[in-house]
Amino acid sequence: MAKVENYLLGMDCGTTNIKAVILGEDGTVAAEASRPSRFLSPGLNMQEQDAGEWWANTVDIFRSPASQAGSEVVKRIRGISISSHTVSMLPVDAEGNPVRTAMTYQDNRSAAELHAIVAAVGYDRFVQIVGGQPAVAFLPNKIMWFKKNQPELFAKTAYFLQVGSYINFKLTGIMTSDIDQASRTQCLNISTMDWSDEIGEVIGGGFA
Repeated sequence: MAKVENYLLGMDCGTTNIKAVILGEDGTVAAEASRPSRFLSPGLNMQEQDAGEWWANTVDIFRSPASQAGSEVVKRIRGISISSHTVSMLPVDAEGNPVRTAMTYQDNRSAAELHAIVAAVGYDRFVQIVGGQPAVAFLPNKIMWFKKNQPELFAKTAYFLQVGSYINFKLTGIMTSDIDQASRTQCLNISTMDWSDEIGEVIGGGFA
């Protein structure tokens, strides 16, 4: 049997737990670990998570399988892959510091804002822009709720990140969003692959 030369460290940030695995290039599992993710429920129809806990769990979960696998495996890790649940609204400032806890896709507090956005854009046009039916799980209504109800925090916000984008930023110092997660926000115009000016203007101020 050929000796495994290279490994990949893969991590999945789910809503209930964060899991990591070190895989050999032949698919062999060298080590794995998981840590639970807490939900915060500050009020009716509100579901949030703490980005600080995401990162603390990530650090812990990276150390655990690395310790299990041993230094010979760790020094042959050639890449780190991050996947995560979508959609969460994590607002961060220009330096990438969270300005509040993340509103997860289970958070339903912004139903009124969703109706207002769809009424302004038009149902058919909204579906044409985003490629799916409007639902309270997604970001336009959450961003509008945030702007209306927490204007002082909204004013500090430079970007909205998903879980995977935040973890990648903490690892690399670079803010990115993969196209799959961007398309699931319902802020992206899937025809132009740019943020939708029409939806952004209804929220107020547009999208950069």
